[in-house]
Amino acid sequence: MDVYSENAKHLKPSDKVQFANSLRFSWLTNTTSLQEIGPAISNVLDGEWQLKLHLKLDEMKSQASEARYIFKGKSGLAICRFLDAYQKLLFKMYQYQILVNDMLDMTREHRLTLEEACADVHEEECREALFAAQNVLSAAYQELSTRKIRGKIKRQMRLVSTPKDIVDTFLT
Repeated sequence: MDVYSENAKHLKPSDKVQFANSLRFSWLTNTTSLQEIGPAISNVLDGEWQLKLHLKLDEMKSQASEARYIFKGKSGLAICRFLDAYQKLLFKMYQYQILVNDMLDMTREHRLTLEEACADVHEEECREALFAAQNVLSAAYQELSTRKIRGKIKRQMRLVSTPKDIVDTFLT
């Protein structure tokens, strides 16, 4: 949660190509649990990095699903929504980076303008999907960070969790 809250200000919609996408991805993966996939954004077509990314995103999906059963009621749903939205945004950012790299290659190799390359790969539609994923994560974060939900989560964690479980839950 902290990594997102520190970097959410950088995730604002814009009508321009998101050339800083890889930097934002690096910021959002700058945690002990996600650091192993940070370099995937610079190696989007490398099979080894693709595998690492997909395995970590699958792990995040599993954690989101488990949170619904570990935490009761709205607390579990809020954690689930946040983790699910986070992993979906990371994947959208990864997909968008492939598109940005392709556009840059097109401008160099085929001497297209940036506007022509954007049109050829439907960049605007992909950017809108990226922003939609950012909005979903923002809403999930707002829900999870409400005082009422945080209080319920803390009470449930004190009742059923070991200290390691508590730390692991919020570092992911």
